[in-house]
Amino acid sequence: MYQNGWKFIDKKGTFVLENPTMSNYLYFPLVNEAGMMSSITPTLHGDINTSQNSFVTEPVSAIDLHNNKASRNFWLLIDDEEVWSATGYSAKQVD
Repeated sequence: MYQNGWKFIDKKGTFVLENPTMSNYLYFPLVNEAGMMSSITPTLHGDINTSQNSFVTEPVSAIDLHNNKASRNFWLLIDDEEVWSATGYSAKQVD
């Protein structure tokens, strides 16, 4: 079943979406049992809060999720020389 560009692949809610960075306003809510809540995009932009009025990071709107330059990142050092960003923001990847 396709809905909004993604396809559910099992009955557990698992889905796939090709080229997620090409989907406008795509973000996922993340929560944990300790009360932390977050919104995150495929490029790891988002905010973190503990309630509707208590934020750990600056609150962002749906538009800000994609336009704000502040984001999380995950870096790898490959063979002690190449730096690679999981979100595509290393110098080589941006070129």
